Amino acid sequence: GLELRVESSDALHVLVPAPDVPADGSADGADIPSPLAAMATGSGSARGVCRRWLRGTCTLGDACVYRHATPDARELRVAERQRAEREAAQLEAVDPLDPYAATDKLPKAARFRVLAQWLVDTYGIEQLRAGGG
Repeated sequence: GLELRVESSDALHVLVPAPDVPADGSADGADIPSPLAAMATGSGSARGVCRRWLRGTCTLGDACVYRHATPDARELRVAERQRAEREAAQLEAVDPLDPYAATDKLPKAARFRVLAQWLVDTYGIEQLRAGGG
């Protein structure tokens, strides 16, 4: 039968077939393979690249249900096209009359510092610590 052993507590490697699905992937005598069986055998397109393998931390080796291979040329082209489309959409969304255009803005991670400094400069640290509204 289909046996999937998980030696890691990482949710990326947890794959357990439903108890009412036979190990061969058929349901009620039908010869339609289940997605779980396709992933376990490596057939079908449902089997993605292992995220832990990409980071170099997958300990499951051949027992891992995900691929341990770099993306093929087609996958790389698709990913590059999607990235270019996202960037183009972001540029189209910028209002040319916006004085604070996206290219002039700080990254989101740095904006809170600007706001915090403005609050301290405007209201003073003592008033901010006192709370209220």
